[in-house]
Amino acid sequence: GTVAVLNYQTGELLCAVSNPTFDPENMGETVESMFFNRFTQGLYTPGSIFKLVTLGAALEEGVVAENSAYVCTGSLSFGKNRVTCAAPHGRQTVGEAFRNSCNCAFGKMALDLGGEKLSFYCEKFGITKEVLFDGIATPPGYYEKAASVDLAWSGAGQFTTRINPCSFLSFVGAVANGGVRVNPYVIGRVEEGGETLYSPGRPSGERILSQETAEKLQSYLRSNVRDKYGDS
Repeated sequence: GTVAVLNYQTGELLCAVSNPTFDPENMGETVESMFFNRFTQGLYTPGSIFKLVTLGAALEEGVVAENSAYVCTGSLSFGKNRVTCAAPHGRQTVGEAFRNSCNCAFGKMALDLGGEKLSFYCEKFGITKEVLFDGIATPPGYYEKAASVDLAWSGAGQFTTRINPCSFLSFVGAVANGGVRVNPYVIGRVEEGGETLYSPGRPSGERILSQETAEKLQSYLRSNVRDKYGDS
């Protein structure tokens, strides 16, 4: 697994751990996976964290509003195929559907957006782009335009979608930063003989979300903790 902590205003990576790892002074029996940095090199099926992308795209496109409602009966049928939820959630607002991590609601949201639009926002949000910093290049993520049940599952972070943890952390950082994404960095500066040879510079930032959408996503995320799991 991997865990990383980002200063979303400056781009400074405060922590980035990939496991399993190794001690260079006591290698012992090496395993190839020890040398694979899951944070910068990995590509994974995102699952429900991708609902933040789907919701962000839907808000930007005006597909959903504060008073939008979704009804979940526990499944969404497409002939012999279906999208399923852990339990029927009934009638929900957008915030409640996000809080419940409702696959049916986000499947419908993806269908309302369409594969072309969802693919466009994956690119705009940086999900399918490589991240370049300190001489490191992350692998670009992957989103496949689809229809019907596949498109619905993609809205819930399933189907063939793959993301890199570093690029997704940068996207979440942009949500926290009012819609402006700053590039991550590890190395603060390199000096030699009093001369600065390298520094990441001041983050200029790139707006990938409107301020309004970012603030709505912040409020929904805050509600997830406060109203679903509890602050304690």
